[in-house]
Amino acid sequence: MTFSLPKVGRRNGILFTTLLLILAAFAYYFLVYVKTSESRFIDRAYRVLDRKSENIKNKYSGYQNYLAYIYKTVKGDIQSILNEGQKQQSTINWYQDQVIALNDSSRVLQSKLSYFRNPAETDRLVRAIDKRIDLYQEQINKLQSSFSDRANNRI
Repeated sequence: MTFSLPKVGRRNGILFTTLLLILAAFAYYFLVYVKTSESRFIDRAYRVLDRKSENIKNKYSGYQNYLAYIYKTVKGDIQSILNEGQKQQSTINWYQDQVIALNDSSRVLQSKLSYFRNPAETDRLVRAIDKRIDLYQEQINKLQSSFSDRANNRI
């Protein structure tokens, strides 16, 4: 048994040749052009990654600088708040000492004035001392509230 190839006609020859040319073009495209383009794409991807890495480093250093600035600013504000608080605390302590002294003076005066025969005069002096005590107490409350307001506004 002999094997013979089928006869290729003219139409079949043109079709076969066209098919070979199309296959050769696809082979060239995938084996040559895509290989060279692939290295170009990889190089471009690495350049993009390098640029993104540099952007991230710059952003990180920018955040570090910003946090250092905020730390310096807040540190100064906190220190000024503490200094103001110490000053106001000493003022509050002075007013409280005055209230204590006035309370003591009021008790002493009440005991000494009770010997006098004019109770209206005694009551007037006691009311004047009580007004002074109330005034000092209001000053203490104002200073404490203004200090807490300033501390809350700065933080």
